[in-house]
Parts: sequence; C-alpha cells; structure tokens
Amino acid sequence: MDLAVVGLEITDRYTMIEDLKKLSSVLQVEFKNSINTFKAIETASIPVIKMKLDLVSLRQQEMSESEEGDFEKRPIPDNQRYLSVDITFDDSSSEPLPSSMYSMNFYD
Repeated sequence: MDLAVVGLEITDRYTMIEDLKKLSSVLQVEFKNSINTFKAIETASIPVIKMKLDLVSLRQQEMSESEEGDFEKRPIPDNQRYLSVDITFDDSSSEPLPSSMYSMNFYD
C-alpha cells in the first residue's frame, strides 16, 4: 500500500526529513505490537517510511480494546497476513484534501 502525506508546507528537504522522523516515532509507538519490519529512509531521493504490519497482531490488539467480535470466524489467510506500507511526503499540493480522502492528525 502506498500512502502520501499531503497538505503540508514543506520548504526544504530538511523540513521533510524532520516531518518523516516525527511520523516515524508516532507510528512506531502506535503500532509497536504489529510492526514486523520498519525503516525510515531519509537518504532516498524521496524520503520514505517502509513498514510491514502483521494484520493478525493488529487485529488482536484492536479487538482487545473493544467488544468481542466475530473476527475468529473470519481468520486472516497466511498469504495475506502481512501488509507492506510505503509512506512518502508530497508537498506539491497546498489544496485542501478531497472529502473522499482519509486524514489522520499525528501532530499536536
């Protein structure tokens, strides 16, 4: 899954790398029990966060914090257990996000 963080005013590469570090820290805390692999690559031509999430662990964590569901009746197949996610920053758009896009505030 490829994700792009949009709507930020990124003035230079240093700013982009600092934002990447902030997001990396938050993701590592929020998904600490579900991360299989995690890399924040600052030296790439376009800095990127690459992570692989264990969906079984993520589901167990999420379901332990809510009411019991029927998720055990719908197991995640082994060949779909891991989700690879690449996150980059896109400063080319200062336009508001379309209403169909999902956004999440990681910064205070």
